[in-house]
Order: sequence, then C-alpha cells, then structure tokens
Amino acid sequence: MIRGFLETTDRYQAHGWCVDEAAPDRHVEVEFTLGPRQLGRTTADIFRLDLQQNSIGGGDHAFTFTFPQPLEAEQAQNVRARVMIGENAVTLPRLPAEPRPAPPAPTPSLRFGADAVDETQRPVFVLGAARSGTSAMVGALLRLERYAGQAEGHILDLLAHLSLATSRFYSLKHDDAQPGRNTMIAQVPEDYVQAGLDHIFVDLARQMFATPHWVEKTPNSDLVHLAPRFLQIWPNARFIFMRRRSLENIASRSRKFHYDYARNCQEWGNAMKAWASVRDKLAGSAIELDQMILSHQPERVATALTDFLTLDPIDTRVIAESLRHERPQRTATTMDDVLDLESQGLSAEQLAVFNKICKPWMDLFGYTTDSQYHRDGIEASGLVLV
Repeated sequence: MIRGFLETTDRYQAHGWCVDEAAPDRHVEVEFTLGPRQLGRTTADIFRLDLQQNSIGGGDHAFTFTFPQPLEAEQAQNVRARVMIGENAVTLPRLPAEPRPAPPAPTPSLRFGADAVDETQRPVFVLGAARSGTSAMVGALLRLERYAGQAEGHILDLLAHLSLATSRFYSLKHDDAQPGRNTMIAQVPEDYVQAGLDHIFVDLARQMFATPHWVEKTPNSDLVHLAPRFLQIWPNARFIFMRRRSLENIASRSRKFHYDYARNCQEWGNAMKAWASVRDKLAGSAIELDQMILSHQPERVATALTDFLTLDPIDTRVIAESLRHERPQRTATTMDDVLDLESQGLSAEQLAVFNKICKPWMDLFGYTTDSQYHRDGIEASGLVLV
C-alpha cells in the first residue's frame, strides 16, 4: 500500500514524502506530471526527522524534485505526483494547506542615496563618427575661455559597457530578483545599480573640471547611444552631432587608420544609426552639423553655436577664426573634395559592403552617391537645430 503526500509545490520545486508500507525499506520512485506533460522523476529517499518520529519507515522517504524550468504559479498548483505499482498509478494526495499568518510587509526596495543628476554642470558633447569634423569642433570650443576639456575623451563611453553588463547580470538573475523572493537581490533593483553608475560619472565630472562648462569628444557610436542618458544625468547638457557623407568619411579614415573597407563602413554606419535612434530624444538640446558646412561656412556655424550655447560675440569670432584656419580632417587631399561613388574603384565585394551598410543611412540622411553630395543641397541640410 502506497502512503504519502505531495506537500508543497512552488514555481521551482515539489516536496513531499512517500512510502510503500508493504516494503518500508524500499525507496519508491515518484513521477511528476503537469497535465499530459511529464516533468520528470525522483526517488523518495531523503531523511526527515519528523517522518522517523512518526514511524514512516526509517524516516528516509521524503523527496524534493526541481522542475526542469520554472513554472507559473497556477501551473505549480496543478502539478501531480504519482507512484507506479506495476501497471497501476497511485496519485499522491496533496497535503491540506494550513492557515498561514499574513506575510510581513515587504522591505522597501533600495533607492540610491547620492547624486545621479547634476543640474549645475553644462557640458557640451561632440558626437559623431571619427573623421567627421569632431576634432575641428572640439578645437574651436576649447579656444574659448569658458570651456575646459581635452582633445579626446575615451572614458565616458565606459558607462555604456557598465550599464550593459549590469542589465545582463540582472537578466541572468531574473528569477532570484523577483519580488517576494527571499533573496538580497530582490531588494536591490537594477535601477539602484544604474543610478550608482550615473553617480560615478557625476562625481568624475565634478572632480575633473573646475568649471561647469566642459567639452567631451569620443567619436564612436557608444557615446551617441548614451546621449539621452547623459541628458538625464546633466539636464543642461548640449549635443553637437558632426556628420559627413560616407564617401568622404571612409576615404579620410582609410588614409589615417588603415582599417579594412568593411570596418570603416561599419563604424560610420554605426554612428549614423545611433544618431537616428536618439535624435528625437534630444529635441531642444542638440544641433546637427555636416563637416562640409564647417569647411564652407565657418561664420555661419559660429553664429549658430553662439545662439545654441549662449556665447558672446567675442566667442563667435574665436570659433569662426578657429574653423577657418584649423580646417577639419586634414588627411583629405583637398578639404572641399566631393567624391563620386563610381570613381572610387571599389571591388565588387567592397561595393556590396557599401550597399549593405552605408547606402541605407546615406538615403536616410539625404546623401547622394555623386558630386551633388546632398539631394536637398548642403546649404539647407548641413546645419539643423534638433
């Protein structure tokens, strides 16, 4: 005669005990099902003192079974445990639930206690792919007494990697982090850690710069993707996105970096794709400039930046003078060269890469593949307040 109970089931495990009273020294095998689905088997051979005290064999007839994957709460209540005796199945009854006291109120989730937002800082982020005029723009801004900073940053994009690693960690710990679980991580939401990461960079900027006005340039797609988050951290930040048609950009990159053609295309495309994804989130805080405008109309750019950054007339002249003499992207044979796709001598493989990676973003931003450069004219499209 089979005697026992399926005592408890939750999303993760089933617990109970079972004994064959005709052979109390034998350990029976228990099978678990959910409707027509077989979940697995285990042997009821775990010792429990309460079973021994109640003369259930030698006390070693308990079982614990871990489900192959977590179940929904309703599914857990529909799990059945059974023991096969010959060709007959004996289903273990569920132990009647005992009244339980109301659970204690959950501990409030942690909230990060230090500054993750700094409204006193007024940074300017110069964004874009390398070889798109970012160096010329940073150089012009750093000529002003107002701004501190370096020619290159290459540190704030670390936030993208730390943030992604944190999100992946919480994804891996998803079950343990669920509300109601008796785990420490359930009391530490991901937002707490992400706010802590933001605080690191708030503190970094305060210690790095003696002035709230500073300039940061890291020409890659990670920094572009971070722009909306930077705007949350520094609500008074401003963003200058420097762009350049892929034909000229890749020609300049190939002379300086000596990367293969596919990598040059990919890095340009990544920056343009990133900007397309964040542009609307920066409304009122960003300006978009084409490198060709810097080259052709430095005074116009300087005037636009004066209004955008609330500079004074002396600053306007300094920026215009800098852009006029420190021409952007000096690796080009001629600064104002406008290339034509057909004259680039691309192999069939390179052309396929260009059409796959660059062409969609060329089309989105209105660039042509011939000497027209931009279908709407660079005068109209080269300077855009976002």
